[in-house]
Amino acid sequence: MNKNILYFYGVLFATLLVSVIIYYQFNQKKTTDIENTFATPEEANAAVKKALQNVSAHINQGIISVKHLEEFEKTKNKISKK
Repeated sequence: MNKNILYFYGVLFATLLVSVIIYYQFNQKKTTDIENTFATPEEANAAVKKALQNVSAHINQGIISVKHLEEFEKTKNKISKK
């Protein structure tokens, strides 16, 4: 008798879980819908240019930092050779 009750609750839980998953899958708004975020293509182009300039500035800053580290490494190697 105990086995039957455990089996019943297991099936009930599994059914409930599958039902909840199916409900959320069909009732969520699809994120693949592309919405317009800019009124004109010119605005979109300006936003892309601004974003790319920002990325470029950060990359350039990183390159400058690496050059400073290279100079530090060269100087350290000169001192350690002596």
